[in-house]
Amino acid sequence: DGRSAQPWRNPSEEMLKRVVYLSSSLVIAVFAIMVAMAGGPTVFMDLIKQKFQADLPFEGADLVGRRALVTGANRGLGKAISQVLLENHADSVLMTGRNIERCRTAAAEIIARESGNGKLEGGGLGPRVGTAELDLGSFASIDRFVEELKSKSTSATDAGVNTIVLNAAVAGIVPQDRETGMNPILGVNFVGNVYLLDSLLRANLVNKDTSIIVVTSGAHVLGDPESFPIWDEASATNAMSLYGQSKFLLQSWLEGLRASSWRGGAGMNPKKPFIVYWNPGPVDTGLGEDSVPSLLFPIYWLMKRMFFVEPLKVARTAAYLLSDPPPVRPGTYFNMREIAQPHPFTGNSSFQQRVYEETKGLICR
Repeated sequence: DGRSAQPWRNPSEEMLKRVVYLSSSLVIAVFAIMVAMAGGPTVFMDLIKQKFQADLPFEGADLVGRRALVTGANRGLGKAISQVLLENHADSVLMTGRNIERCRTAAAEIIARESGNGKLEGGGLGPRVGTAELDLGSFASIDRFVEELKSKSTSATDAGVNTIVLNAAVAGIVPQDRETGMNPILGVNFVGNVYLLDSLLRANLVNKDTSIIVVTSGAHVLGDPESFPIWDEASATNAMSLYGQSKFLLQSWLEGLRASSWRGGAGMNPKKPFIVYWNPGPVDTGLGEDSVPSLLFPIYWLMKRMFFVEPLKVARTAAYLLSDPPPVRPGTYFNMREIAQPHPFTGNSSFQQRVYEETKGLICR
């Protein structure tokens, strides 16, 4: 009849090809969404990297003499860090957070758990564990906290704390602060931390031996030195970049102060403080979880199952970084469990000066 013969096709083989194609496309799409949710390929690689990094050469630390202040300590990583510091014999830990009742509950849970297994001596909260209200989104709250801390100080040399863990953070799609108009991601993660440290310096509540661990993020490497988005509104398209920018600006500000021996604050010291920047990696804390769209939540849940780590397992690194002698040099960026290169502009003196000048207007007293 003049028609060319059509090759015979196996229906089962065709179906198998379609299933393989659709499955592959689905897997690629899921991973593409994961990469976007993580903040890009660079940050997503951190999720994978932490699975293959070697364990720390660390069994425990003797933190006797450490008087620690931990922000955001009412849950998650901050609570876990507080527990690990106490387990490693820190003299005291002051657990702070926006909600004082949650802080007290978290402290009581730590005491109950550790007293039960013999790691902490004594019952009740006692002198080793304290709690205080501290909202880094409110200058008034920071002022009250510093005044209260100052009133409890016994001497200039034994005042306040000598170890600070800047852990508190805001992430996700959050509304603008009604009082300041700032984006809370930048207002808390950057401006609030700057105001807290500046206030502690002016009150002489930190001294030349102060150690500071800054809980940062791998997303800081995406920071834009031309951007100062304090007033930008958070949305699904920019929330992660704002989070990374907040960490980038804070590191730059601190490196500028470290390089110039805490300029601009009362009680300046010629000895530079020990500051280390620590990206704990993917930790299951729930930070920003409320902002995940319901349609994408199954993929977010899968990411957590695949990559996220329990806070207590990660928190051991904080004790390691506070070991004596220090295992890393001041100014080190510690990416989960290994030294890495930070954003190059965090060490740029001209950019540090610009951040310092921009920030002065925000925390003017």
